[in-house]
Amino acid sequence: MATPAAMTGTEFRDQLARLLGRFRDVVDVDLLAALIRDGRRTDAFTILRDAWKSINPGLEELLRQGIGSQTRLGYRGGWRVVTRRPYTVPTAAITHAWNQAARRVTAMSSAGRLVIRHLVTSAVAGGTGNEKLRAELVRAGLGLDAPRARSLTLYAHELLERVQEGDLENAAARRMLIRRSGRMTRSRAWTIARTETADAQGYGRQKAWDEAITRKVIKRDEWRKVWLIRDDERTTDTCRRLSKETTTVDGAFSDGYRRPPRHPRCRCVCTIRRVRALQKAE
Repeated sequence: MATPAAMTGTEFRDQLARLLGRFRDVVDVDLLAALIRDGRRTDAFTILRDAWKSINPGLEELLRQGIGSQTRLGYRGGWRVVTRRPYTVPTAAITHAWNQAARRVTAMSSAGRLVIRHLVTSAVAGGTGNEKLRAELVRAGLGLDAPRARSLTLYAHELLERVQEGDLENAAARRMLIRRSGRMTRSRAWTIARTETADAQGYGRQKAWDEAITRKVIKRDEWRKVWLIRDDERTTDTCRRLSKETTTVDGAFSDGYRRPPRHPRCRCVCTIRRVRALQKAE
């Protein structure tokens, strides 16, 4: 077999981006969402599998060339790695989104939870961004949870007192109350969108790592799972305590969680790294 022509890192990234763009082009996101909404998950998985098959030959050839040009493993060793059976991450993440979405959401009717399950599953399957998902949740009539409802009630009482004292017009108070309610609803929708999609995507990554160990693609004692945080003023103390903590790839961290999200709007992520790389970093 002839050695492929050399390829620079930039050329490899550009070609890979174009090839993956074809995946989005061949997936009818609206149809996929409709199938999920109707409970036809088998048909939805078929669409994703067929889309993968449509780009797989080109992807294999690109990886063949890219690894031959860049990896220290060399052409033959590198190709043995990428020709292993691909993981089923999308299917795992979609299934988890459908089965588990909205399980932590409070103050929701069963119909409301079903709406969230549909929207989160569609987001994971079709790549819908959190901004779009948040808008869809608001349009779906998302209500307020108990803490926000109490806060809005207190605000309404404050406005009523101002109206009674003649400090505020009744119409102005009504507009202010509506605006506050809208902001609270949008805030809650953002929390649900970010947390639920992060949960499904994190599950997909963990599933891939678990599968890699089972199939002996990676050796359990050579890799560690690392908890990474966004180190800024928005990071909670709970997450900060977990920063850079490591555990086995298929294990749990000191707080009992195997992966983020740790709490609503959690921005943490997990990755896996070789033990020797972690030791060198120390």
